Amino acid sequence: MSEVINILIIDDNHEICQIMQESFKLQDNFRSTAVYCGNDAIKALEQENFDIALVDIDLPDYDGRILLKVLLKQHPDLLCAMITGRDSTTNAIKALKEGAFGYFAKPFAIEEVSHDIQEAIEKRNLTRKLKASQAQVVQQEKMAVIGQLAAGVAHEVNNPVGFINSNLTTLRKYFGRLQEFITAQDTALQQHSSTADIDKLRKKLNLDYILADISDLINESQDGTERIKKIVQDLKLFSRQDSGQKEMADINEVVESALNIAWNELKYKCTVNKNLGKLPLTMCSPQKLSQVFINILVNGAHSIEKNGEIDINTAHKHNEIVVTIADNGCGMPKDVVAKIFDPFFTTKEPGKGTGLGMSVAAEIIKAHAGRIEVDSTPGRGTVFKIKIPVQE
Repeated sequence: MSEVINILIIDDNHEICQIMQESFKLQDNFRSTAVYCGNDAIKALEQENFDIALVDIDLPDYDGRILLKVLLKQHPDLLCAMITGRDSTTNAIKALKEGAFGYFAKPFAIEEVSHDIQEAIEKRNLTRKLKASQAQVVQQEKMAVIGQLAAGVAHEVNNPVGFINSNLTTLRKYFGRLQEFITAQDTALQQHSSTADIDKLRKKLNLDYILADISDLINESQDGTERIKKIVQDLKLFSRQDSGQKEMADINEVVESALNIAWNELKYKCTVNKNLGKLPLTMCSPQKLSQVFINILVNGAHSIEKNGEIDINTAHKHNEIVVTIADNGCGMPKDVVAKIFDPFFTTKEPGKGTGLGMSVAAEIIKAHAGRIEVDSTPGRGTVFKIKIPVQE
């Protein structure tokens, strides 16, 4: 059984609406609703899911093309077509540029409209499948990155866990000494003994040092637990399945999160220099952008043998957020740079990389209406420049 296609007809001519509805009834898988102005169309779409909207170009309260923009902005999955009594090529081109899948001049054959609707639905379904497949590839690449970073992340977590455990052992020993001293002090007070014995015990137990050190141990342990918490939060956010929904975010925070996850790959090989400028919030997918930055940072680390540098700069220029990540590693020849964004292209040994990292990164930046540029010189290093337009 074919899926039911739910159509919203928006036309102030009641007679035309009735004819169209009667015609659509003859199609087994078509269901239609008619409204007679733009505001009623907006309300109808808030109350019910429609697949198709047929928008008259002349409405009593809206210019049809403006209504088309409003509907597509509020309902990105909605398919819209313009209908009009004015057969104009200019109007048709404008409607198609503004996102309509078709343009029908009255009087039109309902068979033609039905055919175009079916075709538009098939294209939409195919697009959805392609998006789902692409999302799956992005998630698989993300999990591959996590696999590559797992040992480093475990090390980053184990370090603070180790010193917290050591601090707790020391605190237990300190507590025993304090307990011994307090007990001796209580006994001395009850027996009215001289304070000389108490002072002697205080020095023997090294209490002055212990009292000073306890504060440092607690502060260090708290810092360690905060570090663990941050690593786990960043990793959890990065690894989860992306919902596709964008949110307002600070890209500086996304850079910091990516750096936190990739830190163990970097810290033994290079110094990281950060110069993060003041950035406006922008509508984006933080998880996906984090994936881009992690890929570039890890690749930069792999290109450095030892004692290298990675410079990270962010800036807001001409309503674009610019993130520049430069390393002084081995660099790449021009023929490698030309292929770096090709799917499955990799310069790593078999089993060391999927060859999808930079291809996925390029797709993510493209989905943010941005650009990613690379400049590399063998023996001198590589510079990645990512430009993302600010979106509210």
